[in-house]
Amino acid sequence: GSTLFGRLGGLLAGLSFIGPTSLLLALFAKHYDKLVAISSFREVLNGLQVGALVIICQSLVHLIWPYRYQTSTWGYVVLSFCLMQIAPRAEPLIILIGGVLALTLRNSVRSAWALRMPSGALILSIFWVHLKAGALVFGPGLSILSVLQKDVVEKFQWLSRGEFMDAFSLTQSIPGPVTTLSSFIGFQIGGSIGSVAALVGIYLPSVLFILFLLPVIKSWIEGRTWFRTFYQGAFFAVLGCLGASSLQLFFSTLTSVQHQIAFCVLMATQLIFSTPLWVTLLSGSAIEWFIK
Repeated sequence: GSTLFGRLGGLLAGLSFIGPTSLLLALFAKHYDKLVAISSFREVLNGLQVGALVIICQSLVHLIWPYRYQTSTWGYVVLSFCLMQIAPRAEPLIILIGGVLALTLRNSVRSAWALRMPSGALILSIFWVHLKAGALVFGPGLSILSVLQKDVVEKFQWLSRGEFMDAFSLTQSIPGPVTTLSSFIGFQIGGSIGSVAALVGIYLPSVLFILFLLPVIKSWIEGRTWFRTFYQGAFFAVLGCLGASSLQLFFSTLTSVQHQIAFCVLMATQLIFSTPLWVTLLSGSAIEWFIK
């Protein structure tokens, strides 16, 4: 949008892209407690969680598949995966280490930080957490899950792990980018204002970057091979971090034999037949419904 019609076009394109999904998720959040009290809807959500986990794992496989024969790729992924187990809140630093390490290794062949949470209202806290996630995570959209999970579920305990997975599952079951799950998270914590604060926080860094910094940076890095090397190392580190978060979601979601069987069936179907994501999600709900 910004390329074709300038900054106003970029803003309109972005709002059109995230607006409908964000409103739907906020509506889900508003009635979430009433809906989960209905046993049949809880079963549907459980099935969606299994399907969502399959999507995460399938996305990881899809992202790493082109690089599967590169030994260095697995080095970055395994290193970042292990570092995430030791210092899960240091994901931005781990990604940066991946990029710097790639540059260092290239050059050699050729020749826990944390942001302080501001004191104040809950809304500011919601905004700050999502601003951090939007500013410090790049690459595939799913990579933002690990950052949000650490703050929203583990650090501040605003949502349980199950509620967080419900938010992701609902996000995947309707059209729109995965980052719009912030609408659901913010509403659950702080109502309508919390939803807006979360959305503004998650997208503000990208909006500012695309509209103001990207044209300058693009002209500066064009043709510079070192940036491509840095980005590739950082990208592989993102995959390792996402794998570490997926492992935690795996253990918290697949808590029964039925869920584990459903996951294996859906994962095999996804990898063999490349079924659409909505089919995977609906199949998860159908299996859960049938089992119950």
